[in-house]
This record gives sequence, structure tokens and C-alpha cells, in this order.
Amino acid sequence: MPDPADLPDHEVALPDGTHVRIRPVGPDDAPRFYANFLHATEEDLRNRFFEALPSLPDELVSRLARYDRTREIALVAVPLPGADGPLDAYGVARLSRDPAPGSSAELALIVRHDWQRRGVGRALTRALLEAAQRYGVLDIWALVLRENRPMLRLLAGFGFTVAVEPGDPMLVRARWTSPLARAVPVG
Repeated sequence: MPDPADLPDHEVALPDGTHVRIRPVGPDDAPRFYANFLHATEEDLRNRFFEALPSLPDELVSRLARYDRTREIALVAVPLPGADGPLDAYGVARLSRDPAPGSSAELALIVRHDWQRRGVGRALTRALLEAAQRYGVLDIWALVLRENRPMLRLLAGFGFTVAVEPGDPMLVRARWTSPLARAVPVG
């Protein structure tokens, strides 16, 4: 996968008229993750990490900010220059290509609690899906807690199909196949 740092920064207008900047995550974003942890609820953390974290482990922050750019894309939604605080980040989305050969990747997303239901998750997901197609990732999946209705609605809005995860009825696997993959004849 090409370096996500090559992805363009772009401004997005949310449905309420607020403008945010979506750009690749970089090592300098680690302080944002710590600062924004304070805005996360126990439910937010459980929905993203499948457990409620009492604090944000340094190892996790390092992993989130210094990811393997040969197999991952990570995007962050931040305020435009001059707006809000310098450590604000409204949401983070990531695609992690599966280690096995092929063009499948896992999608993960978290939106800061006070920015949920404002279009940040939709903007980040759209940007990730566009980047995935550009880099040849045509099959994307996400494991989601069955009770995480907002995430399931978001993914359904992008055409993800949902099925209960075999072996764990508390999880569902959402899967999206790029229109580019569906257009390629087999055989």
C-alpha cells in the first residue's frame, strides 16, 4: 500500500455547517489521542476496543500514531486552523490490510463522544473507502459489537452487509465490496 502520508488533506463540511479537516494520522498526533481520551465514554471505548479502558496505555497510543504505513491507512478529523483547541481531534478511522495476500482490510473507527451524530464518522468512512479503492483494497470488513447500533447504521449507509460472527454471537461482521470489484468479470 502506498504511504498514506501521500493522501491529500481535505476540508469537509458537516451537515450542521461545521468544517473539519481530514488528513493522515502522523506521529505528532499522539498528544491528541491522550487529550481526546478525556472525551470518550466507557461505552465509546467498549465499542471501539471491545473493553472499557481505565486509561489510554502508552503502547496503544504509540501504535495508533506510529502505524505500519505499508499495510495501514489512518485518518484523523481535526479542526480547521484557528478553530478549537490545538489538541482537538474529532475522530480517527483506520484500515489495516490483512496479513494474508489479497486485497482485504479491516476498518476501525472512533468518534469523540461530543462529536458523534454530526457526520464525522461518515466523512472519515467515506475518505477511507475512497483511499482503499485508490490503493486496490476492494474488500473491507469490520467487527462490531452487536449492540453498537450507530456504527451498524453508519456502515449500512455505505452498503456494508452484516452477519453474526461465527463463534461469538455478541459480534457482527460487516463487509463491503468495492463497486470496482463487483464490476470485474470472474473467469
